[in-house]
Amino acid sequence: MVLPAASRLLRTALRFRVAPVANVASKPAKENISARDQTIAMTTMFITILGPSGWILAHLEDYKKKRVEGKMKDEGQASTGSDRKSGTA
Repeated sequence: MVLPAASRLLRTALRFRVAPVANVASKPAKENISARDQTIAMTTMFITILGPSGWILAHLEDYKKKRVEGKMKDEGQASTGSDRKSGTA
């Protein structure tokens, strides 16, 4: 008898709306946005979103090289550290 209780709970949850319904108007816009303003807004959005990801993709090889060099340095430090412990160097 869990199903009728769950059904009743779901039905009451759907009856009351949490968010108000959007006001859709079939009228023209109150303010006209010029083509210049639209261009500026779209350019700003594209630069803001695509700029950082483009930078990362353009420098991906540099990041890979730094990572490989860092691993080589870590391995080199580990080997010199073991040489110091053994007393040879």
